Amino acid sequence: RAMRPPEYVRVVVVPPGGPQTKPRACNYGFSFARGEFIVIFDAEDRPNPSQLRDAVSAFRQDEFERAYLNPEQKQLGCLQGALDYFNADYNVLTRMFAVEYAHWFDSMLPGLDHLNLPIPLGGTSNHFNSKVLREIGAWDPYNVTEDADLGLRVAAHGYRVGVVGTTTEEEACAEVPAWIRQRTRWIKGYIMTAAVNTRHPIRWFRVNGFLGLVCLVALILGTPLAFLLYPVVLGFTVFTYVGGQFIGFHLPEWLVVTGTVNMLLCNGLMIVFSGLAAWKRYNWRIAIFALLNPVYWILHSIAAWRAAWQIVFSPHRWEKTPHGLTEEYE
Repeated sequence: RAMRPPEYVRVVVVPPGGPQTKPRACNYGFSFARGEFIVIFDAEDRPNPSQLRDAVSAFRQDEFERAYLNPEQKQLGCLQGALDYFNADYNVLTRMFAVEYAHWFDSMLPGLDHLNLPIPLGGTSNHFNSKVLREIGAWDPYNVTEDADLGLRVAAHGYRVGVVGTTTEEEACAEVPAWIRQRTRWIKGYIMTAAVNTRHPIRWFRVNGFLGLVCLVALILGTPLAFLLYPVVLGFTVFTYVGGQFIGFHLPEWLVVTGTVNMLLCNGLMIVFSGLAAWKRYNWRIAIFALLNPVYWILHSIAAWRAAWQIVFSPHRWEKTPHGLTEEYE
């Protein structure tokens, strides 16, 4: 209200009640919406001025293709805009965050879109067909990563999620404690989403096919598992090295060679691909920090173990991310 928004902006105050989550607020706001399309932006976002027109154009293109070119094509239910950070070069953490997001939005999501696979949404710059959103039940107020859940629910109901080419700039979290709380919530929501969507794996398989099932298991379930297992894998690596060097512990040579090649090759590919994506979106000064990915994943692991604890004892707790931490820099 203090910013005195223009007359077409309506401020809606969500009534008190639980759970105190963003998706509950989205559902309340959605009950007042009258438009054909719905879009979600976070308060600190800086969307490209053409994004709304580009999204509507993509929905109209989908209608034309289904009507005249490919009647078998799944209806477009949602579009995800690309996200990047306007404060990417603030400190090391924001640079790592920028590298991660460049890899996700410039490499992973376009690839999933090209293969017509389910796409977990990014929480902002989500453009929905209102009828589809109402049909699938809108947001799950109890899921703390409501965006990923909704992206998969769109796929589970036989619709598809696409990618719109325009970008929204966000604020990267610049402090480690706040980053860990934010990532804890995201990973906890991934665990919830995996649990919900694997309740009926046969139904999911029928709607989304084998690759869609692999996507669900490898991406939504596999991401939390990978971060949970990361310290275990590091521990085995250290134990094997120390044991082999100092206490006479020996493994078969083929196993050592295979494990070493696998570790170097897979970590190397992740570093190279994320670095190239960051170089393309930002510059080499951001991309070079992809070399720190193995250290960055330790922070993910801390957040994942916090998420595993919370999924048992406080599954719907929403740890709000502070914003404006780099305002002075801006």
